[in-house]
Amino acid sequence: MQWLKSHDIDIKEEKIGFYATQYFHRKDHKKVDWTNLLVSPSFADHPYGAFIQSVERGRYSVTFSGYAKETPPDDEEAFRSYAEKFPVTDVNQFFELAEPISDIYVFKIPQQV
Repeated sequence: MQWLKSHDIDIKEEKIGFYATQYFHRKDHKKVDWTNLLVSPSFADHPYGAFIQSVERGRYSVTFSGYAKETPPDDEEAFRSYAEKFPVTDVNQFFELAEPISDIYVFKIPQQV
């Protein structure tokens, strides 16, 4: 950060509080028309991030992240509800035909800048 400041580059510090990952497959077993879907957070207006990645054998890794005082979705209902927080419909549309095939893995980060 000091390096950027030394070049008079104005930066806004953002701190990530967690990420949570769960694996899914589609109920209809059809592939989506994208390989990866990334929704970047925009602090402070929209402190939510999503990364949906297609992986082997028709599975998808879904990772949600949150900034500041957001809490991680740590159960099925909270994980699906988290998808509704995004300003784009792609994340929520994915969940219409997604079925979980793993537990939710939550990683709390004391501070990642």
